[in-house]
Amino acid sequence: MESLNIGWLALFIFTASLGISFIYLSKLNKNKKVLMFGISFITSSICYILIAFDIEHLFYGIYQWTAFPIMIAILICAIESIFKIKSFTKLFKAFIVTITATLIAFVILPEKVIMEVYLVRIPLAISIIAMLIYLFFSERELSNFLFLMAILCYTTAGISQSRGDLPLSLYSYFVGYIFISIISFSEYQPKRYGVNTFLNLKRELELTKRKLSKVAEEQKIILENIPAMVYLKDEKGRFVRVNKSFYEFMCEDLGVECKDVTGKKAEDIFPEKYLDLFSEDEFVLKTGQPKTDILKSIYIDGRNIWLNMDKIPYTTYGKVRGLVCIADDVTDNIEKERLLRESRERFRTLAETAPFAIIVYQEEDIMYVNRATENITGFSRRELMRKKFWELIHPDFRDAVKKNELDRQKGKTLPPYECKIVARDGTERWVQVTGGRMMWNGMPASIVTVVDITDIKNFEEYLKESERKFRILAENSPIDILVIQDGRFVYANFDVAKVTGYSREEILSKNFLDIIHPEFKEKFQKKYLDTLSGKRVPSAEYKVLSKNGEEKWALIGGSLIDWEGKPSVLVVISDITDRKRAEEEAVRAKRYMENILHAAGDGIRIVGLNYKV
Repeated sequence: MESLNIGWLALFIFTASLGISFIYLSKLNKNKKVLMFGISFITSSICYILIAFDIEHLFYGIYQWTAFPIMIAILICAIESIFKIKSFTKLFKAFIVTITATLIAFVILPEKVIMEVYLVRIPLAISIIAMLIYLFFSERELSNFLFLMAILCYTTAGISQSRGDLPLSLYSYFVGYIFISIISFSEYQPKRYGVNTFLNLKRELELTKRKLSKVAEEQKIILENIPAMVYLKDEKGRFVRVNKSFYEFMCEDLGVECKDVTGKKAEDIFPEKYLDLFSEDEFVLKTGQPKTDILKSIYIDGRNIWLNMDKIPYTTYGKVRGLVCIADDVTDNIEKERLLRESRERFRTLAETAPFAIIVYQEEDIMYVNRATENITGFSRRELMRKKFWELIHPDFRDAVKKNELDRQKGKTLPPYECKIVARDGTERWVQVTGGRMMWNGMPASIVTVVDITDIKNFEEYLKESERKFRILAENSPIDILVIQDGRFVYANFDVAKVTGYSREEILSKNFLDIIHPEFKEKFQKKYLDTLSGKRVPSAEYKVLSKNGEEKWALIGGSLIDWEGKPSVLVVISDITDRKRAEEEAVRAKRYMENILHAAGDGIRIVGLNYKV
C-alpha cells in the first residue's frame, strides 16, 4: 500500500507540476487553451493528493468533482474542432463557468446525490470518444487521436479504480496525462524562441505544403493566362520556366523551333539576330541589380515589333539564384506615341507659323501660346504663361469673356465673338475669338484663335463716318442722288421729287428703268452695265418720265461704289429741261431767220452804224 501511496503522490507531483508549467506558459504566449489544461491538471492533482493520504472520504464532493475539469476540457477542444470556432475566448469562459458550477454543486449536494451525478461521467466519456473518433477519421489530425487515447486512458483508470485495480488505474492516469501534455505543448509556440513540438511542426508542414501547392497552382494559372511574355532563368542563365505567351511570340511568331526550352540557354535555341533580347540577362545574374524599362525592337514581316522588358533577379540568403523577365508588346503604344508626337509637331509648326494668335488654357491658366500671340499682345511667352487668360481682356469685356470661356470648358458651344484686349503698351486692340475643346496632357482644355481685327474695325468706323458724311451731303444737295443695286433703287435723297415727281418711299420701290423714256432705255441699260463692270462712263443726257407722265430732260452721271457690301451705281441726276427748251428755242429762231433771209434774196441788206452796207 505504501508503494501505491507513493505512486499517487508522484502522480500528484507530476500533474501539479505540469499544471503550473502550463499556466506559466499560457501567460507568456497568451494561449487560453494551454491555460485551460493547466487548470484541469491542477484540479486533477487535488484528487491524487487526497488518495495518497487516504483522506478522500473527508472531502468526498471535491474528490468526485476533480475528475470533471479534464473531461470538460477535452470536450471543449472537440467542440472547437467540429464547429471550426476561431475564437477560443468564449469556449474558455464556458469552461470556467462549467467547472465552477459543478464544484459548487458537488460541495453542497448530499453524498448520495453526488454518487448519482457522478454516473454522468460515463455518457460524457462515451460522447467525447464518439466525437474524437469522428474528428480523427474526418480530419486525420494526430491531435484528435491523442485526445482519443487520453480519454480512453482516463476511462480505463476510472474503471480500474472502481474495481480496486489501483496499479492499472495509476498507470492509465500517467499515460493519459502524457498524451494531454504532448497536445498542450504543441499548442504553445513562443514567438521569442520559435520552438515547435514535432506534432505542431508536422501540422504546419502539412498546412504549408497544401498552401504552397495551392499557390503554385494559382501561379501557374496566372502565368499561363497573362498576356505578357514571362521567362525564368537559373543562375547559369538556363531557362527554368516560360509561359504560353512566350511560346506564342518567341517560337511561333519568330519561327523558332523551341518546343522545350527548359534547361537550355538562349544561344542554344535562338538565332543570333534575336539574342539581343537576352543581352542584359548576364548583367542581372552577375550583379543582382534589376534592369527595367528595356526597349527592344524586332523586325518581323515587314514591321518593327517593340518590346518593353523588365528583368528582376531573385535571391535566397543573399545569393542570386536566377532572374524573372516580363516582356510586353508595346508596338501599339510606340506607334501611338509616334503619331501623337508627329501630331504635336504638326500642331506646333502650324501654330508657330499662323498669322493669328493661338492660345490653349486649362481652367484659368494659359498652357500654350504661339508667336503671333506675342506679336499681338506685346507680352513675351514667359509672361503670358504666368497670366490667367482673362487678364488680357479689356475691363469692359472681361466678365463676359471669362464666363464664356469657362462655359466652353464645360462643353458649351460658343459662336465667334468680338472683344477688346489690352496690349502691354496699354493700347487697345479689337480681336475676334473662335474656339473649341481639346485634350492637353491628358486633361480637358480649350483652344482659341484670336484674330486682330483692329484695322477692320477702324475701317468700319471710317466707312460709317464716310457714309454719315455722304448722307449729310446727299440730303442737302440740290440735285437728285440715287443708288442703284441689282437693278433697283436702294437710296434716294430728299430732292428726288424735283425731277421724277416721286417721293423717296415711292422711288425705292421702282426699277431704275421705270423713270427712263422708252427711247433711251437701251442706251441707259448699256451705260449702267458698263459702269458696273468698272468702265469709266461719261455723263449723258436722257429723257426721263416723271410721275405724272411729263417728259423731262436730265443730265445723268454714274460711278461704281460699294453699298452695304455689294457693288452698286451711284447716280446723279440734274434737271436740264429748261436749258434744253432754251436751246430748242434758239435753234428754232435761227432757222426762222435763215428762212427769212433765204426768201428775200438780194432785196435785203444789212447796214452798219456808219451807214455802210
